[in-house]
Formats: sequence, C-alpha cells, structure tokens
Amino acid sequence: AHTGYFTHCNPALSSILGFSSEEFLARPFIEFVHPNDRQSTINEVEKQIAGSPVAKFENRYICKDGSYKWLEWRATTADENGLVYATATDITERKRVEKELQRSEALLKTTEQLTKVGGWEWDVEKQTMFWTNEVYRIHGLQQSELPPGSKKHIEQSIECYNPEDRPVISEAFRNCVEKGQPYDLEFPFNTVKGRRIWIRTIAKPIKENGTIVRIIGNIIDISDRKKMKKTLQESEVKYRSMMNAMKDPVYICSKDYRIEYMNPAMIRTLDHDATGEKCFKAIHGLDEICTWCRHDKIFQNKCFEYDITSPKNNRHYQVSNSPIVHEDGSISKLTIFKDITDLMLMETQYRQAQKMESVGRLAGGVAHDFNNALSVIMGYTELALMDADPAGPLHADLNQVLKAGRRATDITRQLLAFARKQTIAPEVLDLNGNVESMLKMIRRLIGEDIDLVWMPGKGLGNVKMDPSQIDQILANLCVNARDAIEGVGSITIETENIVFDAAYCADHLGFVPGRFVLLAVSDNGCGMDKETLSNIFEPFFTTKDVDKGTGLGLSTVYGIVKQNNGFINVYSEPGKGTGIKIYLPRHDSKAVDIQEESTAKIPQGHGETILLVEDALSILKLAEKILNGLGYTVLSDDTPKGAIKLAQDHKGEIHLLITDVIMPEMNGLELSEQLKSLYPDLKCMFMSGYTANAIAQHGVLDEGVHFIQKPFSRSDLAKKVRKVLDQN
Repeated sequence: AHTGYFTHCNPALSSILGFSSEEFLARPFIEFVHPNDRQSTINEVEKQIAGSPVAKFENRYICKDGSYKWLEWRATTADENGLVYATATDITERKRVEKELQRSEALLKTTEQLTKVGGWEWDVEKQTMFWTNEVYRIHGLQQSELPPGSKKHIEQSIECYNPEDRPVISEAFRNCVEKGQPYDLEFPFNTVKGRRIWIRTIAKPIKENGTIVRIIGNIIDISDRKKMKKTLQESEVKYRSMMNAMKDPVYICSKDYRIEYMNPAMIRTLDHDATGEKCFKAIHGLDEICTWCRHDKIFQNKCFEYDITSPKNNRHYQVSNSPIVHEDGSISKLTIFKDITDLMLMETQYRQAQKMESVGRLAGGVAHDFNNALSVIMGYTELALMDADPAGPLHADLNQVLKAGRRATDITRQLLAFARKQTIAPEVLDLNGNVESMLKMIRRLIGEDIDLVWMPGKGLGNVKMDPSQIDQILANLCVNARDAIEGVGSITIETENIVFDAAYCADHLGFVPGRFVLLAVSDNGCGMDKETLSNIFEPFFTTKDVDKGTGLGLSTVYGIVKQNNGFINVYSEPGKGTGIKIYLPRHDSKAVDIQEESTAKIPQGHGETILLVEDALSILKLAEKILNGLGYTVLSDDTPKGAIKLAQDHKGEIHLLITDVIMPEMNGLELSEQLKSLYPDLKCMFMSGYTANAIAQHGVLDEGVHFIQKPFSRSDLAKKVRKVLDQN
C-alpha cells in the first residue's frame, strides 16, 4: 500500500525469506530490502503508485537468518485504493551462476594474456572459425579486420607461414578434420604486420556420436623460447671452453650418475679420464651409490667438503654442485671442486685456540640480554592476562604470546647447555618432554646423513635434575655417536622405566638397587675395544685427533650422572657400534610444567617493604609493577648508589632487598653487604640473566643464598619472595 507496509503476503514469500506473514505485515516493507537496493526499490514502487504500467525489477531481500536473496519482481499499477500487486521469483541461484560465469570469462581472458596462448575452434558442419583475442594478436590483426565466423581465418593463417611450410600445415589440418589425427607442430610465422616469430600450433578433434563436429586448438608464441635455446647453445660452447681452462676440477654427470664431461683439471686430480663411468665409482671408488649421491637425488644446489684420494694426491676439497636443466626436461649436475686443504689447516688451528673463550663469552652475553628481553615480554603479558576476560579472544592471544616467550626461554636454555658447568636449580622433570625439546637441535648437530631414532618409553617416571644437564648429556653423547659413524648410520635415543633388585645388582658390577629412569643413546658406528672402554671417562682422554676433541665430553656426562645419584654403563664392540645407558633415580613428585602453571594461585604480600635494584629500566619497572600488585611496598632505583641513598632516607623498616647481580658501580653482593650495615636483619634475593659460570664468582650461588634466574614469571617471583620473607 502507499503507506509503505505489506497488506498481504502469501506463504511462498515466507518460505523464501523465512519470515512469517505477521512479521512481514508488522514492519515497513523497505526494512526487508538490502540497504544498497532500497532507493532503487522506492523509485520503482513510486512509479507504480503514479500509474506506470506493469514493471519488472530486481533487488535483494534480507532473510530471517541474516542472509540475502535476490528476487525478481513484477508489479502492477496501483489501483484506486493505492495498492500495488506484485509477484516475486527467487533468482539467487541465477545471479550466482551469472557472477561465476563472468568471473570465469575474466579469468580465461587474463590467463590467455599472461601465458600468450591463443585458442581457436573450427566448426566442421558450418565451415566457420572462431579465434580468441590472443590469436588475433599473434597474427597482428584486429577483430574488426577479420570478424568471427569466416572461412578467411584459415586462408589468413596459411599465408603467414613460409611457402615451403604451407603444404605441411594444410595436410595436418585436413587429416585432423577428415581422419581425426591430432597434431603438434612448430614453424616460423610471419605476422600481417611483417614481424617474424616462431609459433607452436596444437589441434585435436572433438567427436559427438562418433562424428567429428569441430576442431579445437591453440597457437603459442614460442619466439622467446627459440631465442633462449640458441643463446644456451652458444653459452654451452663458451662455458665449456672456460671449464677446460679452469684450474679447479670440474665434472658433469647425468641423472643416473654417469659422468658426461670432465675438465683437464679433474682428469689430473683422479689421474685418469673417467668420462662414461659412474661418479660414485670414479670419485669414491665405490660399487654402489654413496652417501653424497643418495642424499642428492633431485640434484639441488649444495656445497660441502670431502677428501679425494688418488695415486698423486690426498687433498681436501670444498665441493659445490648446481643442476643443469636441459630442454627435454632432463637434469645433469655440474660439480666444482675447490682445494681448501691449506686453508682448512689454518682455520682449524685458529678455531681451536679461540673456541672455548668465544663460546663462553657469547653465551653469557646472549643469555643476559635475551633473558632481560624475555623477562619484560613475559612479565607484561602475564599482567595483561590478569586484566583480560578469560573467555575473550584477547586472553587466548596473550596465552599464545606467553607460550612463545616460554619456548624462547627453552631455546636459550638449550643454547646455554654447552657453556654451563654448575647447577642452578634442580627440578622434577618429565624426561621424555625434555628429550623431545632437544631433538631438533640434535638433528642439526649430527647432520643429514645420520638417521635419528627417538623411542620414548610409555608411562615414564620423573627425574630430578637441572634441565640444562639433560641437554648437556644428550649433546655430548650424540656428537660422540656422530663422530663414530662413517658415512650413513643411525643414532637411537630411548627411555624406559627400570627396577633393579639386590639379587640382580649382586651379579652385575656397577648396578645399584632401586627404581630408575633409563636414558640410552646407541649408534651403529665403529665401536670401541676393551682398552678404549677402560679409559673413556678419564678427563682429557680421547681417541680423536688433536683438533677434533678435548676429551671432556664423557667425563662431563659421568660427573653429571654421579652428581644426580645415578650410574652409567657402556656397551661396545669394534665394528658393532656403541650403547650408553644412563640410569637416573625416579622421583615421585609431579614434574614441573610451566605451561600449566596457574597465575591465580600465587602468594600475596602483607605490606612488607622491598628495595628493588636493577640497572635495566624495563625490568625494573616490570618487577616494581608486579610487586606492587602483589601487595608489597616497593622502593626502586636503577643504580646501587641510588639504592643506598633510598635506604638511608627511608624512615621505616626494609624487609627484603632484590638486586641484580652484575651492575655498574658495584655488584649485587657488595650492595647487600653495605645495606646490612643499615638494616642488620635485611633479607636478600639476587637475580640475573647471566649464566651460572658468569655469576658464580660473585658468591650468589653459594648454598643458602636466594637466587632467581631471568626470565622469571609473575608466579615465580611471587613464590620466591614469599619464601624468602617467611624463612626464619
């Protein structure tokens, strides 16, 4: 009606849109129309009210479920009562198909332009031809010059070929039409504009009820490919001349590892021309595919080092290889050898002299700076989690940030495992979880040629030790296993629950009764004889070359195992590999799982005053915010002298000093000693992001001294502070 309301709606409209008739009649009809279509709909209705004849228009109506449907309307002229009668047809599917068709046509056109492939179709019955835009472009014509549906298309194409090639093209087309023979041909082509190109033309017949009804095909401009082929042929001649003149040995082999070419330098290196031989036979003297070839089946770019021995030399080479892709799709491999024997000797001597000092300094610096950054990231994330709605998306996002920070902490811990020599904090650990966190790093240590097998035991008991010591054990044992394997091989890591009774231990020297968790590392390397086995745990004993090992690896492992009340046994025979089994006491307490730790159940302060000293302002502000939030009164400064001044000016009691260990002016231990002259009962807690090695000399790792390692969580700090304050 002219009032803008429906006066009647049949059930069909309700079934389309989902609203009941009562819902349609209760609101102005325009509210059911898509906002973008409302004005055009109002215009159409006003025309009908003004007396226009029957109208046909389309618009979108909202459905009850929130979606929209396209409707096609036919509306009458308004009657004497101002009523307009209209019928609607659901055309949503038609609209979708039209849109998909438009998209497909646009995609086809764009694809044709990008690939420069033109399509054509010949109607056998009507004797007419259709070309796509790209075919017109290849011929140098506009569609207006040769409209679709003409026989002249074929004549025009034939004229563009060289006279000597035209009979071949014509016969191929005729055989395709009459005999159903497809063709794929390449020829030079002269466009209408006089430009000379190369094309590839492909055609195949289409049959209906066994009769050929049309021929479809395409035309591709392959001028660039032809030009590239010629350039490659010229380049091959040039580079073959260059390789013949190179002093570095070079060879090329086929996909089946057969040598196709050797330059004179390569022939001199091997002392014979091995062209035609298998590369693994000629280079390595093997009768089957070597490790190098087995891991290089797809002939990717690689660079590595190995020795070549011949009657005339025994040198170390850096080997690099690159794939050569031929026109037919086959692949060859170009391999270049660079003699680096003398360079390696000098580099090895230098690295051996600098290694220990550099690693220690680097690890300590990285630990401090990275742990400081992680402290801020994880600390503020925890504080933000407290304010975020647990059911909201922000809470989940912040949890992901916190997990990433904890993972970064684990990575730092793994890196520092190679430099630490002193336990900071033993924890109850899930051994399987700790081993799994090291697998990626171990794989990098042992290299691609060695297969790493991980066999975790089910229902494994927990152990109590410093997590870094697990990392240190695995790193040492896996590196030793790697060095014992020549070429390919495997290293197996296993865990298992083990129980030894007194009777068993009486018959097995070195075994101890009790419940243990087994950590075993075995390899299929060269193995050891009895004399070697009797000395493997002696400090500085090694079977490796002077520049290959220090003899401290297994002695360190032995010390860690003994320190944690475990024992170790080694099984090895020459040529049969080695198995090292470590037995660590089982611990019944629940393993530390930082990921599951709750930030809600943490101890609160009771108004105690804490003096906080930290030279990194970001951590200072974070720790101050956390402690204030826990109910403590905080005095803070970023320098030791400033902290002393605060303590001198403070009128009340100071219950606890929390200080960084390494700071300008004085270290944390010196600061605590000075402050105790002002507050004799002052309790102290130290914090640091440096490794244990770096801070041990400052006395803060001594027994009875309270220490917290950065990065720490809000919960960690709260529990540690409460523990120190409550201690008598």
